[in-house]
Amino acid sequence: MLLYEVNGPLFFGAAERAMDALKGIPRRPRVLILYLGAVPAMDVTGLVALESALARLKQQGVFCIIAGLRPQPESVLRKANVQEQPGRLRIVATLDEAAAEARVHLASRK
Repeated sequence: MLLYEVNGPLFFGAAERAMDALKGIPRRPRVLILYLGAVPAMDVTGLVALESALARLKQQGVFCIIAGLRPQPESVLRKANVQEQPGRLRIVATLDEAAAEARVHLASRK
């Protein structure tokens, strides 16, 4: 399991750098918690970078949990129809919920 926290707005440039950092993870985790609680805003380039990272992680078989969405980024994801996908993507409100989801997922894969 890996926790990745993004701080600051996900706008052009910063969004790509933040999501590209996920490519540099030396060992692919079974579960990735993407904490966005410190992301006050996201634009379309941030959305594209996030969707690209999620697609890449899905292809690699990584279960992703997005946690801590603030109102504006949550609205962007909702308008883009980014939805939970059983066994692939969960969206939860808090890190505690994310940790619980990760434990359940890992226990079910033993």
